[in-house]
Amino acid sequence: MKVYGTQQITESLHENTKLKGLNLFKNTLDVDGARAVGMLLQYNSTIEFVDLGHNRIRNKGLEAIKDGILANTNSKIHSLGLRMNFISDDGFDSFFNDLIFDNFSKLKVVYLPTTINMEEMYKYSKGKLVGTESFGDSKQNK
Repeated sequence: MKVYGTQQITESLHENTKLKGLNLFKNTLDVDGARAVGMLLQYNSTIEFVDLGHNRIRNKGLEAIKDGILANTNSKIHSLGLRMNFISDDGFDSFFNDLIFDNFSKLKVVYLPTTINMEEMYKYSKGKLVGTESFGDSKQNK
């Protein structure tokens, strides 16, 4: 899916009150696609999980997603998949500091690349981050 497709999907979901999950795994989303998802998360208050794994999201895209979540005080998002993107340590550091540690966040699970030291992040976050499996793998395959 390209940017235009992502924009069309996310714009159509701004007012949606039924959708709970959005799986955009492996869709070559880049910064513009991430901005569209960020705008969706700014307005939609029913989505609980989004999987953006295996895309082309970089630091600026992650920032747009973070800003969308922070702008929506009624957000119900609790799970976010980010593994297999091009986000640097600095991008993740900013994301966690601004969204998780400095603000009240309902995020309970953030799926990250296995290169992140999850034990240290878990200690640092006081238990808010767990796991690196995909949404579909978490219960079905265990």
